[in-house]
Amino acid sequence: MTTYSVRSGDTLSGLAQRYNTSVASLQKTNHIANANLIRVGQRLTVPDGFQAAPSKAGSYTVRSGDTLSGIAGRHVTTVR
Repeated sequence: MTTYSVRSGDTLSGLAQRYNTSVASLQKTNHIANANLIRVGQRLTVPDGFQAAPSKAGSYTVRSGDTLSGIAGRHVTTVR
């Protein structure tokens, strides 16, 4: 089992995608009744057999005049 500490902005659906699992599996393993209620600092257990998906994330400092679509286009990604 892997343990993950929830950070600001995390969602169960995002974590499920990152760890190649499902929201339902994370909810069941961590006894979470409402998938929309997780707290910063909360420790979640990720079931064995899942590995973190490679991250393509980087950092970018927003400048005056930037738009999400413009940033996404320059970094070959989507707004989503």
